Amino acid sequence: MDGPAGRDADLSPADALAEIRRLIAATEPCLPLAGGDREASLQREAFRERRRQARELGRRLAGCCGAEMLLLDGDIERLRRALSMSRAFFASRAARSR
Repeated sequence: MDGPAGRDADLSPADALAEIRRLIAATEPCLPLAGGDREASLQREAFRERRRQARELGRRLAGCCGAEMLLLDGDIERLRRALSMSRAFFASRAARSR
């Protein structure tokens, strides 16, 4: 698959979306309750937007053909990286609060 070079650049779109879903599922239990500090609130809002983008990307990929899929490769990779950062942020905060 053509796309950004990296650890998982050879993942199919379906596999990449499955990984995105796993990242979301791994992050959700780490989300703090509403309130808290400003940074956590902003990160929580960013995560919610990324989750919305993942749903939209899944819908777009379900109905696209090969050429459009190649155009969405960059979107998939950016979303995966952003969700990985969200997971790392919330997991580290959850570990510190234990």
